[in-house]
Amino acid sequence: MENRQEVSFEYLTHLRKFNAAWRLLASTSGPFVASFLHKAFLQTNRRAISSNDLASELDNFIYVLKQKYPENAPERTAKEYIENWSSPETAWLSQRYTGRGDVPEIDLTPDTEKALRWLENLHPRSFIGTESRLLTIFQLLKELNQKIETNPEKILEELYRQKNAIEEQIEKFQRNGKAERPDATQIKERYFQLDDTANTLLSDFRQVEENFRKLDREVREKMALTAKGKGAFLDDVFGEQDAISDSDQGKSFRAFWEFLIHNDRQLEFENLLENILKQTEIFELNDKGVLPSFRDFLLEAGNKVYIVNNQLTGQLNKFLADQGRAENKRILELVTSIERKALGLRGVKLPKNFFSIPFLKPQLNLNMNRPLFVPPDETPLQASASEMPDEELSQDQMNRLFSSNHVNEQDLLDLVEKMLVQKNQVSLEEVIERYPLQKGLVELITYLKMAEKRPHTSISSQAYFQTTIPLAANEVNTESRWQKRIRCPQVIFQSHSTETTS
Repeated sequence: MENRQEVSFEYLTHLRKFNAAWRLLASTSGPFVASFLHKAFLQTNRRAISSNDLASELDNFIYVLKQKYPENAPERTAKEYIENWSSPETAWLSQRYTGRGDVPEIDLTPDTEKALRWLENLHPRSFIGTESRLLTIFQLLKELNQKIETNPEKILEELYRQKNAIEEQIEKFQRNGKAERPDATQIKERYFQLDDTANTLLSDFRQVEENFRKLDREVREKMALTAKGKGAFLDDVFGEQDAISDSDQGKSFRAFWEFLIHNDRQLEFENLLENILKQTEIFELNDKGVLPSFRDFLLEAGNKVYIVNNQLTGQLNKFLADQGRAENKRILELVTSIERKALGLRGVKLPKNFFSIPFLKPQLNLNMNRPLFVPPDETPLQASASEMPDEELSQDQMNRLFSSNHVNEQDLLDLVEKMLVQKNQVSLEEVIERYPLQKGLVELITYLKMAEKRPHTSISSQAYFQTTIPLAANEVNTESRWQKRIRCPQVIFQSHSTETTS
């Protein structure tokens, strides 16, 4: 986890000059701007609004203010305010063309949302849940300790403890016929905590989207200024994209998206949420927050991040196409130049050896030098299948015929998972040292095939190791059974808990 940012004098001075959130809070028109943006975006939880719709809403908002506070009413038009708030100097809003029309879409910048969320927290709450937060912290601590524990005895001890606790609950329920239900305060407290967490998650998506848009802008700038070739340029771009994807934030977003788009998870989420919302304590709430439409909000937010990635891919394809056309144009210009020079020399008497290439003799392959087709000789067969003697195979021949090095992939996977119980990650070389190959090359290939399909596994394209494989039964040398060595790419197997906790 990253260290907390030190709130030093220099840091705060820099924020006051350049941070859009601070600029909004310190602005004389801050109450007007913040109240409208909160109403337009956060209260409705909209991710983007067309500039025309936003201008219309701002016109209505200004009209109401003029009726209530004529002496402090805004003086400029709605479109002028929107253009000013979207300028790089102000940076409270961001305007983007999405390709769905000529009108740009407008969204909050991450800094503006932080300012609005901070203003929300200044509002005193009539009810602040503390029990549910403490229980959440306690539960997360227990879960994290279980994930990082590597001692098999302690892992089994904890699993048996959980098993005994569940069995006690089952026995208690069978005796009483009902389960202990939390009171109304506890139910509301946990629901409000869920809603706060959901709002925080949705807010984080604006920052994730902004990070990918920043990469998109940098790629466009490099396209305009780069003098590198296509290969070197793409190496730089994909290196930066991999840096974002391999960061903690990128890995977390990938895990989130895979979890969200899973059909079974979606159905389970909807069933759980529906059951909570129909409880009397929650059903009677006037404001249920974002949870009733939380899944739709998440899909919309995640989809916007993927749209930015698609835009980046489109820009790269356009760059490569333009580069290809430029190279083809240059080649065509060179060919045309050669043709013009050749036409200019037409009729000119040239010396006998006006052009030569030293140490180069052309190899001519004329059509008339090729031999004619000769049909292949027929191979006579000595006997037909029906004439073959009907002899029984010996026992040794039968064993060699039906013996095969069949490898069960699940058995190899069990060996890897068995080693991952004690270590967070293990290499293929360590697995083979612990459990030597028994069936030769086919067993090693099965390991590699399994590594390609197994999640949380990486195959190196640079690191290799050498191992020995046993010979086949009919190739065994009396002097030594281990005669063949093979060079294999290194494979790193990671436990599922390593990826989750990272």
